[in-house]
Amino acid sequence: MPLIHERSERMPAVTGLSMGANHAVICFLRRPDLFQGVIALSGVYASDYFFHGWMDPTLYDNSPECFLANMPPDHPYIKMYNRRKIILCCGQGAWEDEGVVTLRNLERIFREKGINAWCDFWGYDVNHDWPWFKQMRYFLPHIIDPEN
Repeated sequence: MPLIHERSERMPAVTGLSMGANHAVICFLRRPDLFQGVIALSGVYASDYFFHGWMDPTLYDNSPECFLANMPPDHPYIKMYNRRKIILCCGQGAWEDEGVVTLRNLERIFREKGINAWCDFWGYDVNHDWPWFKQMRYFLPHIIDPEN
């Protein structure tokens, strides 16, 4: 991050697909002061899913569904989130079941906290597969172009 900030006046965005989407959302939510926004495609945002319901403090800290839900409503990050672009998308086709469930939960949490986030659900023909990650081309201008 220091090198990026040294070479550019603009703040970077963080992005990710699948497991990388989860990591991107964690990075952004933990440090919104470092990023202008996040684009996350087809992520699963409940880390305990990967451990069949088991949870410890480390998993909790890396589970946006958990730590964001428990963030106090007056936390200073909430104002910061609302000055950034938050875009999360999930298809509803093959291999997207858990992604849809956790994104719907995050969408509800964002709404409850007053956080402006674009949670987009694409069609039932949109699978958790490489050809569909072309969605990035659709969403990227919304982060890069301040007019969007």
